[in-house]
Amino acid sequence: MSKLLSRKWLLIVLAAALFVMAGCQAVGGVDLNSVLKKSLKVTSSESKQTFELKMDFQEEALEELDEEERLLLELVSNLKVELNDVKYEDSNHMSLEGKFIFNQEQSIGFAMQISSTTLAVQLEGAKQPFVLDLTADMLTEEELSELGMDEASVAELGVKIMDAVSGYAIDNLPNPKSIKVAPAFESINGITTSVMHASAELDGAEIWSLLGDYIDALLADRKGMDAMLNELITILMSNEALAEELDLYLNTGELDAPTKEDLVKEAADAITEALTELRLNMDDSVLGDMAEALFNKALTVKADVYVDSNLNIRKQGLDVNFTIDEESELSFLPIRSIQIKTMSEIWNVNGEVKADKPVITEKSIDLYEMDMMEGYEVVNLFKDDSMIYDILKNKLHLTHQSYVAFSNDYYNAPIIVPGYITIVPIRDVADAFGAETTYDAKTKTITVHDIATGTIIKTTVGSDIANINGKNVKWSFPTTIIDGTGYVAARSLSEALNASIEWTKLYEDVKLLTIEREL
Repeated sequence: MSKLLSRKWLLIVLAAALFVMAGCQAVGGVDLNSVLKKSLKVTSSESKQTFELKMDFQEEALEELDEEERLLLELVSNLKVELNDVKYEDSNHMSLEGKFIFNQEQSIGFAMQISSTTLAVQLEGAKQPFVLDLTADMLTEEELSELGMDEASVAELGVKIMDAVSGYAIDNLPNPKSIKVAPAFESINGITTSVMHASAELDGAEIWSLLGDYIDALLADRKGMDAMLNELITILMSNEALAEELDLYLNTGELDAPTKEDLVKEAADAITEALTELRLNMDDSVLGDMAEALFNKALTVKADVYVDSNLNIRKQGLDVNFTIDEESELSFLPIRSIQIKTMSEIWNVNGEVKADKPVITEKSIDLYEMDMMEGYEVVNLFKDDSMIYDILKNKLHLTHQSYVAFSNDYYNAPIIVPGYITIVPIRDVADAFGAETTYDAKTKTITVHDIATGTIIKTTVGSDIANINGKNVKWSFPTTIIDGTGYVAARSLSEALNASIEWTKLYEDVKLLTIEREL
């Protein structure tokens, strides 16, 4: 269901983004094309933004979800994100402060700083900042030098490419029929500012039609496409090393070598084919059914853009509402309705802005390392009296650990031996609980270090005596090697790990074994 949701809501986001940018002609004296093109050239600014998400759920559907899914949905059912003091210094430097607000009551504050090499995040309740190295996928100075470039020339190249593409992409945008423009006075960062207010309201069917019109306009403008690609290729080929890296070779007198016109035609034909296929797919049965379910009267979008006399966007808002009725093909979803609201105010456009530097300490946590952490380790990064700790531990149960296996598993299945004793592969269970397992071939001793609790378990092949934290305990079955895998009594191991154990009958001959604990 999650993949289906993501695909459908992606269409809504794309259409909404198209709507916000819409406007291929001057309306009410405001050249919206120029506004859009100028917005792409903003080099610095300060702003504040809000994002609100409200969802109404079907109670019956919620009851069918597991506890974690239900709690997560309830947590974000009334979510607001506030971004304050957003400082955009340049494409490599930015900082902001903000907070997540849940159900208009509880909140988690945060701050973030980005430099050309590092992203740093501070979360309210965290014991230390989190950092991310941004240089891993970046070209080194040496690699840039081989291309005859540096950071400044890369940024300049990006601007040139954007300029080359934006004309074709923006000039073909269609206008919503309902767009209106009127002068207004708006408070921006506490200062009353004279602006032109452009607004429009569309329903889902109009958005879908607008998206089709846009693709049609792009396809019809082959001349504009060729001109855009010609300029783009000229820009890329102005740097010989970069052109060689991109395999852009022109006719140098060699037989059958391509000309610039050949490259332009090849690229234009490929884009035309892709756009044509996309346009046809908008009417196919699969996407058509999806469009009918999403892009109808139940979906409404209202957008507002406020532009100053210099054609800079100073304020903008978006309000998206979608309702699912009982007869809709989406009625199987647990959501009755969803509302998304965004609003932003921008000032000091292209002015002098200085972003805060990334906050890094000796105890900062690398976000890459968090991927390797057990859930309890992640939870322990936060203070136990913080809201985020409560969410991670008590609502999302991130400290929950479990080992599950079917009685008919092909590899290392649990086994029921005489006396109705279940034995399990000790290493598999230990791995599921984030413990470390070692084997001493000389003494035939298996050692499990349960890192989460500090428990040390030692058991010897052929013996039913286990040593737990230095104390000998008799287990219900001796440690046994089966096909090279060490097996031990499941219940005895569970008790040593302070975990519960349960068999669940699934089918006539298939049962599920679960060993679990909450740290």
